[in-house]
Amino acid sequence: MTMETTGGAPAAYRVGDAIGFGWKRSWRNFWWLLLVAVILSVISGVANTVFNWQGTPQYDLNNPADIGNQMLSGASDLSGGRIVLLLIGLVVQVFVATFFGLGVVRIGLAVATGDRVRVGHLFSFVGYGRYLAATIIVGIIVSVAAGILIGGGVAIAFARNQIAWAAIGLLLGVVLSFVVSLFFCLFAYAILGENAPNLSSLSRSWELVKPRFWAILGLQILIALIVIGIFVAAIILGVLAICIGLLITIPIAITLTYGIPTFAYAYTYRVLSGQPVS
Repeated sequence: MTMETTGGAPAAYRVGDAIGFGWKRSWRNFWWLLLVAVILSVISGVANTVFNWQGTPQYDLNNPADIGNQMLSGASDLSGGRIVLLLIGLVVQVFVATFFGLGVVRIGLAVATGDRVRVGHLFSFVGYGRYLAATIIVGIIVSVAAGILIGGGVAIAFARNQIAWAAIGLLLGVVLSFVVSLFFCLFAYAILGENAPNLSSLSRSWELVKPRFWAILGLQILIALIVIGIFVAAIILGVLAICIGLLITIPIAITLTYGIPTFAYAYTYRVLSGQPVS
């Protein structure tokens, strides 16, 4: 069944419909989603292993009083070459994460338009340059916005000798960064769905989210609660089944926590932008 829109105007949007769409499409594409989750986990594991092959410093937790000296000793062991390798590894991991992150968005949009989950959707560079640039821009915006409040709180705390102001600044900075991120949560969908350029995709996301901000906030909170609930239920049920059940419940939990947000946000973008949803 296809939900049509009239004259390009967005259809009525309900958070429950978005969650329901994500739930149903996750089960309908369960095995393909599970394969995607396995592929992403393997790639992430390989990337972490390859670029962190020298390992992270290990500290003697039985001697906590000396951990500071241990950290300084470990830092002094970092040669210039090792630092370069660590930085290169970090950059490569960011590239890998953003590449496959856009692939997941592509999967969501494909399913929302009537297609099924395809592994090939993960391995496409279409729109990647714009997505990476926009991701960096959003990161800068969020960091600056949060930094102003956090820095202001710390400055007031020092001026008044009251540590509470630093805590308030930190709290407000975290809240502001979350709110700003929420306004830009649909820019990747605009890049793929409307071929929007870097900055245009950000303004497009802001335009779509602004009138429905509280609904999108509710969606974000509900998805977080559902993800937590699924994993808690999976662990409890798996343990009750003499732990062998974890071999069944954990893959199901991972698949659902990949699918529900992916499809719910694709649904949200399509509806808010006035496009039909399959």
